Amino acid sequence: MKDLLHFIPALVCLLILLPFYLKSGVEKLAIYSAPEPDNFNVASTKMFYYIPILISILLYCWISWKFIRSKHKNLDGRANKNYLEKLLWLQKYTNVFLIFICCFIVAMLIFVFTDFYQFYVMLATVFASSMLIHYIAYWAIKESRVVQSHMSTTHNELGILTQDRITDLKKEIINILEHEQLFLDSNLSARDFCSRLKINSQYLSQIVNTEFQCNLSYLINSYRIEYAQNIIASGAYNHLNFLGIANMSGFNSANAFTRVFKQHTKITPSQYKKQQEA
Repeated sequence: MKDLLHFIPALVCLLILLPFYLKSGVEKLAIYSAPEPDNFNVASTKMFYYIPILISILLYCWISWKFIRSKHKNLDGRANKNYLEKLLWLQKYTNVFLIFICCFIVAMLIFVFTDFYQFYVMLATVFASSMLIHYIAYWAIKESRVVQSHMSTTHNELGILTQDRITDLKKEIINILEHEQLFLDSNLSARDFCSRLKINSQYLSQIVNTEFQCNLSYLINSYRIEYAQNIIASGAYNHLNFLGIANMSGFNSANAFTRVFKQHTKITPSQYKKQQEA
């Protein structure tokens, strides 16, 4: 239901334009033929229509940047390469789109409030729109090659496995980690998963990459860090040092625990403990 809020801007535009659509063909032609061909003056009250549209566009740019930043925080260099490439594509597109919006805002302000070469302002706006479309088309073509290559590789590597089988394997991986909590075993390896799932390491790696958007090591450590956070937050093990917490969570050393903890949460275990005590 929350996603339906994204239709509100489109609904507002539809309601604004609805009276025009309900007019007859003769009335519509009269509206278009009324202004003089060289008269591009627009009343300042028309900003009522432009401002909500610009606010909506800037809001979605902000949402995009928020999404990009959150994903960059959760992913490291070992994460799925194809996913990172898509994230880079979104970042580049957002940057160029913001530049276009800034140019569009300046052009519209000139168009609405001044008489300074309004015809050329309109041409510049159309030109900027054309450049944006060409940029999107260029990167879409370039990105499609990457996606096609990745899909082809995935198909070749997982061609023997059906989608139902992949779904079952994903559920089994989740069951191993969430319910059986095998991540608490510091010696847990990919070989253990392969033996349990009865698949080879190549299939296992590809399933984890495509279904969880990370590699197996990152996935296992994410459960270990979540487990360690619960231990620290509960306060029931305050008598243990961080080495003890690390061993309980499936890590062999305090250094590895601290490094991975900071990688997943952006803070150290001691900082997290202080936050919980506060």
